[in-house]
Formats: sequence, C-alpha cells, structure tokens
Amino acid sequence: MAKDPFSFDFNLSGSTAPAASDRTRYIAPAFDARMVSDNEASLLVSRQSEPVRLSITAARLLGACNRFRTLDEQARQAVSQLRTSPAQTNVLTRELTQLAESGLLLSESDLLERLQEWNGPDHRPAQIETLFVRTCNRPQTLARLLDSLAALTDAGDLKRCIILDDSDGEAGDPQTTERVRKFCDRLPVALHHIGRGQRRAILERLAADSDADAADLHWFIEGDADDEQPSYGASLNFALLLGAGETFAIMDDDASLAAFRLQGSDTRHRFAPTTSTRLVFPEPESELTAGFEPLATSPLAEHTRYLGSNGGEFANRGKEHLGALFERVDPHLLFELSAPSRIRVTTNGTLGDPGTSGIQWLFSESNENLAALCTDEQRYRELIGQRRTARSPDSIQATTAFSLMTTTLTGIDNRDLLLPTQARGGNEDLLFGALVTWAHPGSLHAALPHMLLHERPEPRRWQPEDIDRPRSTNRGRFLADQLGRLGTELPTGDLDSRIDLLRGWLHGLAGSPNDELKWRLQQDMLELRGETIERIRTRLAELQPPPWLAADFKRSLAAHARNDQADRDRIEGLANGLPRFARRYANGLESWCRAWRHASAHPVDHFIRHESNGKRQ
Repeated sequence: MAKDPFSFDFNLSGSTAPAASDRTRYIAPAFDARMVSDNEASLLVSRQSEPVRLSITAARLLGACNRFRTLDEQARQAVSQLRTSPAQTNVLTRELTQLAESGLLLSESDLLERLQEWNGPDHRPAQIETLFVRTCNRPQTLARLLDSLAALTDAGDLKRCIILDDSDGEAGDPQTTERVRKFCDRLPVALHHIGRGQRRAILERLAADSDADAADLHWFIEGDADDEQPSYGASLNFALLLGAGETFAIMDDDASLAAFRLQGSDTRHRFAPTTSTRLVFPEPESELTAGFEPLATSPLAEHTRYLGSNGGEFANRGKEHLGALFERVDPHLLFELSAPSRIRVTTNGTLGDPGTSGIQWLFSESNENLAALCTDEQRYRELIGQRRTARSPDSIQATTAFSLMTTTLTGIDNRDLLLPTQARGGNEDLLFGALVTWAHPGSLHAALPHMLLHERPEPRRWQPEDIDRPRSTNRGRFLADQLGRLGTELPTGDLDSRIDLLRGWLHGLAGSPNDELKWRLQQDMLELRGETIERIRTRLAELQPPPWLAADFKRSLAAHARNDQADRDRIEGLANGLPRFARRYANGLESWCRAWRHASAHPVDHFIRHESNGKRQ
C-alpha cells in the first residue's frame, strides 16, 4: 500500500539538505489538530470536510507557518518557535517543501486564485446616488460642509443630498432650514431637509405600506422616550430605511468633503486583520491643512471604487504587489476570506478633531506615530493638548474588523438587508459594524488612505485629567463584543436564519438574571482594560519614552488597573437597562425587516417627495 501522502514522519536528528532558493512565499491555512497517537495528529483544515494525518512534528511545523514567508524563512521561524537547534534549519526547509507540495501550505498565487474562485464576477457595480448628512443645531458647520459639496469638481453619480435634522423642532432648526434654502441653487444635486416631523410622517407611511408596526419603527429611530443618552444612531438607522436597496454615503455636519493625504501615502492594497493607521500631529496654531496634500480625486469617487466589491475584485486591484496584498494575512483572516466576501462599508481618515471621547488610544500607537511626542515636554503638551490629529489608514485596506467611526464620509452597501444599530448611546458605530458582520458573514470594511476635514464648531482640547479616565464598556460595545464571539461559533446560514438566531439570543439575554448580566458586563470591561494594559505596557517597553511621556503612560496604566465605585455603578446601570433594550430590539426585528424590504422596492425620492422642505426638485 502506498504511503499516505500526508504522513510526514521525519527525524530532526540530522540532514544536510540545502536551504530552498525559491522566493515563493507560503502560509498555512487555519486548521484544528488533535493527537491520535503518540506520534501522529489528525488535522481538519478549514473549509475541508476530510481530516488528514500528519506526524506530531509536522503538525507543529505547520502551525509555525502563521504568515506568508519563503520556505527558508518559515524554517528559521520554526526553529525559534519550536525551540529546536538552528542546525536543523535545512531539515525543516525540506519538510516544509513536502508540506507545500502536498497542498498544506498555500502560496500567494494560490490564495489569489482561490479568492477569485470563492468570489465570482460582480455584476452589481455600486453607485452612490444619495449623501445623508446628520445635523443638530449646527447651521454654520453644515454650511461649511455644503460649501465643500458645491466645490466638488466630480460628484460622480450623486443625485441628492438629504439633511437629517435631529434638532428638537418639528421642522428642524430654523437657522438650518434657512441655510439649506440658500444652498438649493448652488449645488449640482437636489437638496432636501428632513426634520423630526417629516421623519415621523415618513415612518408612519412606511409602516402602513409595509404592514410593519409603526411603534417599532419609531423605537428604532427615536429610542426610548425616557433615555437621555445622545441620539447618535437615530439618523444612521433612518438612512438605512430611506436608502434600502441602494448604496449611499453618510457623514456628520461638522465634517467636510475637503480631502487630503499624508505625504508619502501608500496606495497599495492590503488584506488586514485590523485597520492600521498613520498618525501625524498638525503644528499648533497653524492652519489645519498646512503641509497636507489635497486629494486629486473626489472622495465620493474613492468610496464608489471599492464599495460593493468582493474579495476577489479587491485582490485583482492589488495583484501587482502580492507581497503587500497578503503581507498581513494570518490563518484566522485566511479562514474568514475563504468564503464569499463583499465590501459593505468604506471609511477614510480624519484631519482635525479625532472624534474620540478619550485619549487612551494614544498610548498604544506605534513607535513611529509617537516619535513626534518624544522631543521635549513642552512640545508634547502642545501637540496633544490641541486635540487635532491627522489620522489616516496606512494603505488601501480590506479588513474583517468593523471598528468604525461614521463621523466623516462613510459608504454603506445597503443593497442587502442591514440591521439597525441602537438609536441612543455610545459605540453605535461599533455595534452597527458587528450587526453587518452578523447578518452577512464575509463582510469586509475598506479603509481608504485619505482624510476628510473634521472641525467642531467649538474646538475641544485634551486636559491632563483625561489620561486618568480609563476605557470602559457600554451597551453598544458590550453587545458588539458578544455578537463577535457568538458569530465565530455558529455556521454561516442564510440571512433569515441569522436574524432568527439574533432574535432568540436577545430574548435569552433579556431573560438572564441580573447577577449574570453584571458578571458578563464586568467580564467585558475587564477584558477591554486588560487588553488595553497589555498594549500600553508593550508600547512603553518598546518605545522607552522620555520621563515626562513615560509618566503619562504609567498614569494611563494605573487608571486601567482601577475598579472603583463609579465602575460598579456603571455596571449596575447597564445590567438594569439591558433586558429592556434587548427585548425591545428583538420584538421589533420583524417590523424592521418588513419596512426595509418594502423600502428597497422604491427609490429614495418615493419617500421624500412630499415630506421634505427647502428642496430643489
């Protein structure tokens, strides 16, 4: 009987096999290994139904191939990871060659071919015809944004701009209404202004036409009447209904369509497990855009180029630089890419206010990004105190991580049903990303290497005491984290089955004892802070910052190590409110789906024709 081609019983005691000269790079796919004897393991490779048999040593060797490397580079990595003698490098190279020949190592060209195989040609090119703008009592910054829209030399397929006014008045803020009226004849697209009264009327009409419960739709947009948290998610959810069946873009009124690049921006394509960024601190008191290169093309065109593309098409765009394209791929990302994928969300960087509520992210930035803070203490205080950054993805990245901030331009492929985020509360963007992935496994987020201006009407500054405020969990983050964990354990299924699973899980969460909810929330917060501490400690050890900066690193570490009464009160409040939210969301899902599917059969103009004011038809 012929020897099993997947059996590699080799002896590491000695060989003089030469190192491979082939510069082809390989990676091991994700696999699950179990010992079946003292010498052998059974491996189940991702997306394969039949296990293969390997020697224990070969299985360990395969496990060391966690990045794309040449075979001789993989051998040197294995020597270090398996703690064997460097004299065995040539032996390992020979055995790695056998693994590659047996198909248990994938080359970059193999992966490119498989991405094209897993993702057929896309016959649904994206067209961003609608730009939604969220506003609330900020007519001056809205005017600045509309000025930037009027200045665009290429608006692409854009047909309309819809101002979603979240101010208290039924018709919206009067000053905003007047500003919109003055811009109607200046823009190359139709301009509409929708206040709370018009929003309510549209929802009532949509509920009646789709046989959805109007109260459910209002809750998804307005949240609980007694909830005093900011309504960050209201306009995003409303845009998901109005823009059902289409691709659209959304942004806040304090952003702008004026786009810039960092010098030396990398425009190569990369698949990445998480988004990586470059960070530059603008000179204090200088013009914000000084020293930054204007983007030569329209930011809308940049988003349109990628929104709705599948993983194979993204790979085709980057195939001239395979080394960069797959440089950051690890076995877990490879597993996530080994199924049909689609870019459902596109984002870009931010020039100006970073849009974050805390400063703790700063202390886990890369050494390169923090170098400017290490020159002298006065300059350090000036740079971070101004609360202005130039932050941009370091390349064109497609990632399965949806760490979103929809403040500046965000593209959303809403042609397949997407689920609403929470109407009120923080981390609504993070929860929205988790729900996109939940509804559509294989979803990708494309981060584009340019920045849009983001300037608040009243500039904020970082204060020294901000360093003493640790990162903490909230409802949006907790639900996003829980969905992420749950999603990895479940089969893909179809959309309806995943919505049913979500509904059942939320009902289960609503019925959980209060003590269990508090335990899970505390666990989530401790995990967040523990990961933050680990990143800060690692950066502190690597950067070896000067004393004044090291002191702030240690202040941040101390803040995250605390667990005080404020934390306990936060957990208590979250645990008390979570069941009502989970039950309400689960009960309203059927109405959301009915309304979305009805809206997807009609163009946006069908719903706004009679309900918007200050418009130009």
